[in-house]
Amino acid sequence: RNNNESTTTTTKDTQKVTKTTTTSRPNKQQTKNMMNNMMSSHITLLIILLSSWNQSCSTMSLETPNKMSPPAAMNNGPLTKEQVERYQRDGCVVVHNLLSGELLKRVCAMKEEIASSLATNEFANVAFGAYTQHEALKEVALSSTVTAAAKQLIGKNEIHVLLDAFFKLEGKNVGCGFHVDDAVFWPVNREYDQGINIWIALDPCDAEKGGGLAVAPDTHKEEYNDVRDTIQEFVDGKPQTCNLANLNPEQNARVEAKKIIPSLKPGDAILHKRFVFHRSVPFTEGQGSVARYSVRYVPNDVVLQGFSLSPDPQKPGMIALPEVRIDSVNIPNKFPPCY
Repeated sequence: RNNNESTTTTTKDTQKVTKTTTTSRPNKQQTKNMMNNMMSSHITLLIILLSSWNQSCSTMSLETPNKMSPPAAMNNGPLTKEQVERYQRDGCVVVHNLLSGELLKRVCAMKEEIASSLATNEFANVAFGAYTQHEALKEVALSSTVTAAAKQLIGKNEIHVLLDAFFKLEGKNVGCGFHVDDAVFWPVNREYDQGINIWIALDPCDAEKGGGLAVAPDTHKEEYNDVRDTIQEFVDGKPQTCNLANLNPEQNARVEAKKIIPSLKPGDAILHKRFVFHRSVPFTEGQGSVARYSVRYVPNDVVLQGFSLSPDPQKPGMIALPEVRIDSVNIPNKFPPCY
């Protein structure tokens, strides 16, 4: 028994048993033993805590971004807690009425004018850098609820527009197959997964009739890296970003099995992470017309890598971008900060 416990002393003459409590101080050896025991306990506890910390750090480094705790900034913005959590978990979320009111009316009123800007093979019409030509789209991209949602999900107030594009899918045009954006549509190092694409419907999109956007939740994760690699291939010197179905039907089927096709009305939006696979949805009957506007946002500290359309109308084509932080670039009408 130690010195703080009750001890029993027996007196032979009286055969009486009495209880006494000792208050004597421990001797030097006892004190030394007590200190050693305490030190041993503290060291054991420290080892346990360090082991737990190392395990947590190791687990964090291997987790995909959607499993990590969201920054505090994600609590401030137009999106609900449930919408933020879904975005973090699945890599995408549908938000109804993200764009509304007078601003939505102004954008929809000019969509035919915007649609006439440029034609391509995949879409009936597409116009890049539309915010530089139309004040309503500039407001959408730089200072609207769309911008606020991007800041909320990225977790920073200092963000930039990486690229914007107005699309109009019509008739038998099929758009682009399942893909993640390439070095033209997303000119940032492919190892950097931060950033968000916000796709806004400007016409009704019926999931049954087509014309909208299909997204594949969870496909931003590492198990789909091989699919990303496939569409980076070049065939006869041409990029294959939109051609996954022909390049590798098995991989395409994996992504197709994950897809959702939401029905949308004007002002509704699909928000998805950079590496979430997405594709156009052709019209089921070969008829229809759907306009949409998409904006890609990134934090101010990303480093550019890739190509961009020339800002000089007298010198059309592509320009190679300098590999510098986006907030240090000085190219007219490119990569503006949001406010």
